Amino acid sequence: RGPPGIGKTQLWAEGVGLARRQGLRVLTTRPAGADARIAFAGLRDLVGVAADEVLPELPAPQRRALAVALALEEPNAVGPDPGVLSASFVASLRLLARPQPLLLGVDDAQWLDASSRAVLAFALRRLADEHVGLLATVRAEGYVEVDDLHALTPAEYLEFGGGVLHALSFQQARNHSFPVRGVYVAAPGYALARADVPGGALVSAVGGAPVED
Repeated sequence: RGPPGIGKTQLWAEGVGLARRQGLRVLTTRPAGADARIAFAGLRDLVGVAADEVLPELPAPQRRALAVALALEEPNAVGPDPGVLSASFVASLRLLARPQPLLLGVDDAQWLDASSRAVLAFALRRLADEHVGLLATVRAEGYVEVDDLHALTPAEYLEFGGGVLHALSFQQARNHSFPVRGVYVAAPGYALARADVPGGALVSAVGGAPVED
């Protein structure tokens, strides 16, 4: 996240290339300003290339909803049902992640159309324990609801004894293959260091009681 010209896209492209070299399947979208007004433009970029793989595997209602969103079938008067479409996207990502881990790459996420953003947010909240990751860039002055990208960075930090803690974010959870819950030790400070709690530790329980966030 940051202003234009600081190298976000270059870093993103390096990350995408590294993921591919390590054997991940990578699906990408790189929306521009005009794309933000086109419903499901991002969704078509992400899963349109895999339509032949996933559509035959989906239940009929999900198959039709996704096919309409991908402009492969004629829509009815009201378009695809948002709930059915979101479920079809989740099911599609699970199917695509079965043979190999899957990475979704979104460059300039502030231009992602609202329909695709909503479907992506729905999916990320339900795929925290799956082999599905997200690599995204966001222009600072653009508009994007970070919560819609499932809390890529924590919103609150706690300073304690010279250390810094925060709720485990989605991105950190993906980095360490943890479920999205618990408290992450960004810096231990003197208090936690004396208790042999290192930086990067995840606090999941205190005194036997589970810690959610």
